[in-house]
Amino acid sequence: MVLRFRRFVVEAGAVLCVAALTIGCAPKEATQGGGATAAETPPLPVASSVSIAKLDEGGYDFTYSGEYSDADGDFDFTKVDRPVLVEFTIAPGSLEGLKFKSRGEDALWIAEKAGLAEGASPEGPYRGAEFASFATEADGMRMRVLNRNDDGKLYRYALRFELNGETIADDPDWQNGGGDDD
Repeated sequence: MVLRFRRFVVEAGAVLCVAALTIGCAPKEATQGGGATAAETPPLPVASSVSIAKLDEGGYDFTYSGEYSDADGDFDFTKVDRPVLVEFTIAPGSLEGLKFKSRGEDALWIAEKAGLAEGASPEGPYRGAEFASFATEADGMRMRVLNRNDDGKLYRYALRFELNGETIADDPDWQNGGGDDD
């Protein structure tokens, strides 16, 4: 039995929620059909819908839906042998007025989990080469990111939203494939 815990924190008017996500990918050097390298392979498009509701006792509930995600926002791309282009969409029926942060780099923060304290969240925009092309649609209802999916590392990400001037976030984990243990 797997138990999931969510943590709600209120800091300076911002409400944060913590969960978990797993995503994996192929090694950079791995070849794909026809001899193309993973870096030359077109990314796999992956859609994930997230529904956000306010809980009666305070805080927020996040529910994910998509081919590679479970209801807690956990993704597993360890069997995907190429980069992935993940697009998150705010599901119909979510909180009125909720939108992703307007800048892609602010809508999705990512940090290698090994560098974070237990239960900690990323503290700023991603710095590195594994994730790129962060983009939020003009209407604020979708955001996407390209994951090279080739380093085998575990990441924690914070999917970040705006609601009436407050920041709301959910922080799952992201497991990449392609490491030495694959």
